[in-house]
Amino acid sequence: MLKQALIAAILSAAPVGASPLYAQPEMILPSKLCGVYFMMPLTVKGVGGKDHTLQFLLDTGSFGSFVDPDALARTTGKTRKYGNRTRLTGVSLGSHRLGQLKISVAELDSIEVALGTQMDGILGFSVFEDHLLTIDYPKKEVRVASGRLPRPNGRDIFSARGRDPRPWLNVWLGDRRLKLLIDSAAGGAMSVRNLNGIEVAAPPVVASTGQHIDHIAINRITRAQHDLVIGRHRVERPMLSVIPETPLLTAHIMWNFSFTFDQKTQRVRISSPTNVPVRVPSQSGSGILLSAEDGDMKVIGVVAGSPAEAAGLKAGDQVVAIDNKPPAQRGCEKHSIPEGSVLTFRRDKTVFSRKLSRNLVVK
Repeated sequence: MLKQALIAAILSAAPVGASPLYAQPEMILPSKLCGVYFMMPLTVKGVGGKDHTLQFLLDTGSFGSFVDPDALARTTGKTRKYGNRTRLTGVSLGSHRLGQLKISVAELDSIEVALGTQMDGILGFSVFEDHLLTIDYPKKEVRVASGRLPRPNGRDIFSARGRDPRPWLNVWLGDRRLKLLIDSAAGGAMSVRNLNGIEVAAPPVVASTGQHIDHIAINRITRAQHDLVIGRHRVERPMLSVIPETPLLTAHIMWNFSFTFDQKTQRVRISSPTNVPVRVPSQSGSGILLSAEDGDMKVIGVVAGSPAEAAGLKAGDQVVAIDNKPPAQRGCEKHSIPEGSVLTFRRDKTVFSRKLSRNLVVK
């Protein structure tokens, strides 16, 4: 009788069909925050069986993984062109062994320059399809574990199903429901294709650029009049970037939460250490619009009335140094080029420096 009562108590605590969040202890993976991005040191077997360490950007917005051709040749001796597929062998993240990794070749110099630090590849979402992947921004950790997430409850566990295997999330912004791609490698404001049905504080203004592998996006920013609601979580009047591309829940929103992804069931758990509404600060900028295409950082425009315009900068100016360092080597702490940095430019045969300030873009 006592045994039956114990079984009944266990069953009442764990409904049929539910599974524990973690079937075994989590493993913390080696990683480093570069601004709001997680960089992960990937160990691969190279020429002669020698181990090499490559720096990969963790990207939930990309299902596949990519490696730069120079990094591939340097470590494995393989020569592959853009778009080709290859395999990395003996791959591991610390003590977490991945074995073989199917990977595409892509020129990543532009992303490396935009970040300001070494980046040899992009670690896509599918790498962790057999594990629970947790990206814990408050603790600045990336973890893996076995197990499955419980069924969605609409509070902190949600369906992540969308038009492809990447993680998508239904959110509410005022009366409008949006489906956003959860993208840990997108660092700007939460992006939407248009403002239909969304009340904003003011018309969007050009604020910055976003560097992609194959193109540059111009970010037009405004602030929503309503809160972003994700189950029990609330972000007060978030900044919005209006771009006619994939709508994104970006790292600047993700930064406030911990995300656990279960690819087998296409679910995501979102937790907060405080469970209080998140406040998004105002947006400032120097008004300089930059491109890092072809591995060079160049000015492609300046915002009227901005500090960049007052400094006399023009489209076509090339950035040759940021605080006396090449743009690709300026370091993670300066990936967004903080106020007070001294930028050195080349215009034709003239080299000159400017110390750029910032002004308020969106309150």
